[in-house]
Amino acid sequence: MRMADYFKKARGEKKKVKKEEKPPEPGVSLAKIAKEKEPEERPETIYEEALSLIERILKEAEEGRIKSHQDIPPLIGKMVNSLSKGNDGLVLLASERATEENYLYAHSVNVAILSIEVGLGLGYERDKLIDLGVSAFLHDVGMVKVMEIAQLRRRLTKEEYEEIKKHPKYGKEILEKIREISKSAVETAYRQHERLRGQGYPEGVKEEEVHEYAQIVGLTDVYEALTHPRVYRKKMPPHKALEIIIDYSEDLFAPQMVKALVAQLSLYPIGSWVRLNTGEVGRVTGANKDSPSRPIINIILGPDGERLKEAKRLNLLQHHYISIKEALDEEELEEK
Repeated sequence: MRMADYFKKARGEKKKVKKEEKPPEPGVSLAKIAKEKEPEERPETIYEEALSLIERILKEAEEGRIKSHQDIPPLIGKMVNSLSKGNDGLVLLASERATEENYLYAHSVNVAILSIEVGLGLGYERDKLIDLGVSAFLHDVGMVKVMEIAQLRRRLTKEEYEEIKKHPKYGKEILEKIREISKSAVETAYRQHERLRGQGYPEGVKEEEVHEYAQIVGLTDVYEALTHPRVYRKKMPPHKALEIIIDYSEDLFAPQMVKALVAQLSLYPIGSWVRLNTGEVGRVTGANKDSPSRPIINIILGPDGERLKEAKRLNLLQHHYISIKEALDEEELEEK
């Protein structure tokens, strides 16, 4: 089935993503460092810990070597615990948190969260989810070598863009210095910008030559980047970013991974603003995995357009006569 058709049909159909049958890569996983049962923590606490850790890691990477990676698997284990229980708090934070100046910190954390979500949609087991999360968390370490160029507030020259495209190579070199790092993490950092039919870089290889984690991270990296601001552009509404990804999925991304992303985030991703057939306006704060067109919404504006004194939580799965009429642009709402 074409991805564009899936996007249309999912509004009225329940889709199940087949479980990933490929076993975890033997002998190289960092997941064993993470304890089987970490204490339950609030999503906000996990997210702040992740931001703090990636800031330290990237500062070490800027010096050419990550001194310690032992803290990463336990952190990713906490993310896996939270997301596996259907708690959308981390996904909501990932949709909200980003800054133009130090975007790389939040970007690394957000891509890890989104990648774990896709892994859950593909049926990955816990150890594999942790391996994937660690790989995603470290996927952009090579960017520290080109951040001066990446933060320029103008269109890059051809020469500058070519230098930016070297960051997968820099990331590979940094991660290879860590003796116990998994091969999949190294491959993910190096292959994240390769695409389905060989249109990517640094080598232009095709899907079968790209590690599955790199394919997932390549997908979530694009979605995260589109839905957050950069120094040279504004952010894109989540539903529009998802539509763009779906439109290009047959050429750029593995269809089963795009389907998993849609199933986990819903057709109206967490963070989206929507208008209901009742006239009410709200923000999507949670997803119903088997019903991508019927998410959980916090109603902010009543039918008359007046702001409610207190947000009203509405799970569309429990209100069959209420539906989403249209997705809205947050900036347009702010202008009204």
